[in-house]
Amino acid sequence: MEDPKLPESTGSTNDTASATEVKKVVETPDYEAILVEKDNKISRLSTDRDNYRAGMLKYKKLADENPDDESLNEERIKQMIKQELVDSEIFKEQSEKDAIIKTIAIENKELKIALANKSQISNMPGGASGSEETIKTDGLTAEQQAHFDRISKEIGVKIDPKKFLENYNRINK
Repeated sequence: MEDPKLPESTGSTNDTASATEVKKVVETPDYEAILVEKDNKISRLSTDRDNYRAGMLKYKKLADENPDDESLNEERIKQMIKQELVDSEIFKEQSEKDAIIKTIAIENKELKIALANKSQISNMPGGASGSEETIKTDGLTAEQQAHFDRISKEIGVKIDPKKFLENYNRINK
Protein backbone atom coordinates (compact mmCIF):
# COMPACT_ATOMS: atom_id res chain seq x y z
CA MET A 1 0.00 0.00 0.00
CA GLU A 2 1.42 3.38 -0.96
CA ASP A 3 1.98 6.10 1.59
CA PRO A 4 0.20 9.38 0.94
CA LYS A 5 2.48 11.81 -0.83
CA LEU A 6 3.13 15.18 0.70
CA PRO A 7 2.74 18.32 -1.38
CA GLU A 8 5.85 19.78 -2.96
CA SER A 9 7.47 22.39 -0.73
CA THR A 10 7.19 25.94 -1.99
CA GLY A 11 9.62 27.36 0.54
CA SER A 12 6.82 28.75 2.66
CA THR A 13 6.97 28.32 6.42
CA ASN A 14 3.54 26.70 6.31
CA ASP A 15 4.88 23.74 4.27
CA THR A 16 6.66 22.11 7.22
CA ALA A 17 4.28 19.12 7.51
CA SER A 18 6.03 15.79 7.94
CA ALA A 19 4.72 12.35 7.08
CA THR A 20 3.68 11.75 10.69
CA GLU A 21 1.58 14.89 10.71
CA VAL A 22 -0.45 13.90 7.64
CA LYS A 23 -3.80 12.64 8.84
CA LYS A 24 -5.34 9.69 7.08
CA VAL A 25 -8.85 10.37 5.91
CA VAL A 26 -11.32 8.00 7.50
CA GLU A 27 -13.64 6.75 4.82
CA THR A 28 -17.18 6.25 6.00
CA PRO A 29 -19.21 3.65 4.20
CA ASP A 30 -22.03 4.74 1.94
CA TYR A 31 -24.82 3.78 4.31
CA GLU A 32 -27.51 4.83 1.86
CA ALA A 33 -26.25 2.42 -0.80
CA ILE A 34 -25.87 -0.37 1.75
CA LEU A 35 -29.44 0.14 2.99
CA VAL A 36 -30.81 0.14 -0.57
CA GLU A 37 -28.91 -3.09 -1.25
CA LYS A 38 -30.33 -4.67 1.93
CA ASP A 39 -33.86 -3.57 0.99
CA ASN A 40 -33.48 -5.07 -2.50
CA LYS A 41 -32.21 -8.36 -1.08
CA ILE A 42 -35.03 -8.50 1.48
CA SER A 43 -37.52 -7.83 -1.33
CA ARG A 44 -36.09 -10.67 -3.47
CA LEU A 45 -36.10 -13.04 -0.52
CA SER A 46 -39.70 -12.11 0.31
CA THR A 47 -40.70 -12.90 -3.28
CA ASP A 48 -38.93 -16.28 -3.03
CA ARG A 49 -40.66 -16.99 0.28
CA ASP A 50 -44.04 -16.20 -1.27
CA ASN A 51 -43.23 -18.52 -4.18
CA TYR A 52 -42.32 -21.32 -1.78
CA ARG A 53 -45.59 -20.77 0.07
CA ALA A 54 -47.50 -20.98 -3.20
CA GLY A 55 -45.65 -24.19 -4.05
CA MET A 56 -46.38 -25.56 -0.61
CA LEU A 57 -50.08 -24.90 -1.08
CA LYS A 58 -49.96 -26.58 -4.49
CA TYR A 59 -48.36 -29.72 -3.02
CA LYS A 60 -50.81 -29.69 -0.12
CA LYS A 61 -53.74 -29.56 -2.55
CA LEU A 62 -52.25 -32.39 -4.65
CA ALA A 63 -51.55 -34.42 -1.50
CA ASP A 64 -55.16 -34.04 -0.42
CA GLU A 65 -56.29 -35.30 -3.83
CA ASN A 66 -53.79 -38.21 -3.85
CA PRO A 67 -53.30 -39.33 -0.24
CA ASP A 68 -51.32 -42.44 -1.24
CA ASP A 69 -48.55 -40.49 -3.05
CA GLU A 70 -45.66 -40.03 -0.57
CA SER A 71 -43.56 -38.02 -3.03
CA LEU A 72 -46.01 -35.11 -2.80
CA ASN A 73 -45.60 -35.01 0.98
CA GLU A 74 -41.82 -35.02 0.55
CA GLU A 75 -42.05 -32.13 -1.89
CA ARG A 76 -44.28 -30.25 0.52
CA ILE A 77 -41.73 -30.77 3.32
CA LYS A 78 -38.94 -29.53 1.01
CA GLN A 79 -40.99 -26.41 0.26
CA MET A 80 -41.52 -25.84 4.00
CA ILE A 81 -37.78 -26.18 4.66
CA LYS A 82 -36.96 -23.77 1.83
CA GLN A 83 -39.46 -21.28 3.22
CA GLU A 84 -37.90 -21.51 6.70
CA LEU A 85 -34.42 -21.00 5.24
CA VAL A 86 -35.59 -17.93 3.35
CA ASP A 87 -37.34 -16.62 6.49
CA SER A 88 -34.10 -16.96 8.47
CA GLU A 89 -32.18 -15.20 5.68
CA ILE A 90 -34.72 -12.36 5.69
CA PHE A 91 -34.37 -12.09 9.47
CA LYS A 92 -30.56 -11.96 9.15
CA GLU A 93 -30.70 -9.22 6.49
CA GLN A 94 -33.23 -7.23 8.53
CA SER A 95 -30.99 -7.52 11.61
CA GLU A 96 -27.99 -6.24 9.64
CA LYS A 97 -30.10 -3.37 8.30
CA ASP A 98 -31.25 -2.49 11.83
CA ALA A 99 -27.63 -2.55 13.04
CA ILE A 100 -26.64 -0.14 10.26
CA ILE A 101 -29.52 2.18 11.14
CA LYS A 102 -28.47 2.08 14.81
CA THR A 103 -24.88 2.92 13.81
CA ILE A 104 -26.13 5.83 11.71
CA ALA A 105 -28.23 7.10 14.61
CA ILE A 106 -25.27 6.92 17.02
CA GLU A 107 -22.95 8.71 14.57
CA ASN A 108 -25.61 11.35 13.94
CA LYS A 109 -25.98 11.94 17.69
CA GLU A 110 -22.20 12.19 18.16
CA LEU A 111 -21.90 14.62 15.26
CA LYS A 112 -24.68 16.80 16.66
CA ILE A 113 -22.96 16.90 20.06
CA ALA A 114 -19.61 17.68 18.44
CA LEU A 115 -21.18 20.43 16.36
CA ALA A 116 -22.89 21.91 19.42
CA ASN A 117 -19.61 21.82 21.34
CA LYS A 118 -17.72 23.31 18.44
CA SER A 119 -20.10 26.26 18.20
CA GLN A 120 -19.54 26.99 21.90
CA ILE A 121 -15.77 27.28 21.47
CA SER A 122 -14.69 30.85 21.07
CA ASN A 123 -12.05 32.01 18.63
CA MET A 124 -10.79 34.56 21.11
CA PRO A 125 -7.14 34.13 22.09
CA GLY A 126 -6.50 32.96 25.62
CA GLY A 127 -9.69 30.98 26.09
CA ALA A 128 -13.36 30.74 25.46
CA SER A 129 -14.58 33.12 28.14
CA GLY A 130 -15.31 36.56 26.85
CA SER A 131 -16.72 37.89 30.09
CA GLU A 132 -13.52 39.66 31.15
CA GLU A 133 -13.34 43.35 30.46
CA THR A 134 -10.84 44.50 27.90
CA ILE A 135 -9.20 47.84 27.60
CA LYS A 136 -10.28 49.60 24.44
CA THR A 137 -7.48 50.38 22.03
CA ASP A 138 -9.46 52.77 19.86
CA GLY A 139 -8.44 55.93 21.61
CA LEU A 140 -6.70 57.10 24.76
CA THR A 141 -7.84 59.73 27.14
CA ALA A 142 -5.49 62.62 27.83
CA GLU A 143 -4.73 61.17 31.26
CA GLN A 144 -3.78 57.78 29.78
CA GLN A 145 -1.60 59.40 27.12
CA ALA A 146 0.17 61.45 29.83
CA HIS A 147 0.76 58.26 31.84
CA PHE A 148 2.39 56.51 28.87
CA ASP A 149 4.49 59.57 28.08
CA ARG A 150 5.71 59.72 31.70
CA ILE A 151 6.63 56.00 31.67
CA SER A 152 8.41 56.42 28.34
CA LYS A 153 10.54 59.25 29.76
CA GLU A 154 11.33 57.25 32.92
CA ILE A 155 12.61 54.15 31.12
CA GLY A 156 14.01 55.99 28.14
CA VAL A 157 12.13 53.90 25.56
CA LYS A 158 9.21 55.05 23.44
CA ILE A 159 6.13 52.98 24.35
CA ASP A 160 3.44 52.43 21.73
CA PRO A 161 0.24 52.58 23.82
CA LYS A 162 -1.85 50.62 21.30
CA LYS A 163 0.60 47.71 21.16
CA PHE A 164 0.94 47.78 24.94
CA LEU A 165 -2.83 47.52 25.35
CA GLU A 166 -3.08 44.74 22.78
CA ASN A 167 -0.43 42.73 24.62
CA TYR A 168 -2.04 43.51 27.97
CA ASN A 169 -5.43 42.25 26.76
CA ARG A 170 -3.85 39.13 25.22
CA ILE A 171 -1.92 38.23 28.38
CA ASN A 172 -4.77 38.85 30.82
CA LYS A 173 -7.30 36.63 29.12
